[in-house]
Amino acid sequence: MKHTVLIVDDSADYRRIFSRILAAGGFRVLTAGSAEEARLLLATTPPDAALLDWNLPGDSGIDLAREIRRDPRLARMPLLMLSVNARPEDQIQGLS
Repeated sequence: MKHTVLIVDDSADYRRIFSRILAAGGFRVLTAGSAEEARLLLATTPPDAALLDWNLPGDSGIDLAREIRRDPRLARMPLLMLSVNARPEDQIQGLS
């Protein structure tokens, strides 16, 4: 059985690149361009892991990560945050 990864990024190009890489590695890939789209997928098709862009339109990736951690069904799901934010305080916030 293939593991499923959700990619949440507002860039169609990045979603396509990450999707190709993960699919080539044998993963099933779901994609969303916003936190709102991701919520719909999380409710209907919970993935095994997620890649979240920090800077999403509307709710940020960090907001979505907090929601995921509060959901008992998803709380232990591995998350990888993608960001151009390189300040130490951003890194601390992301790890929190």
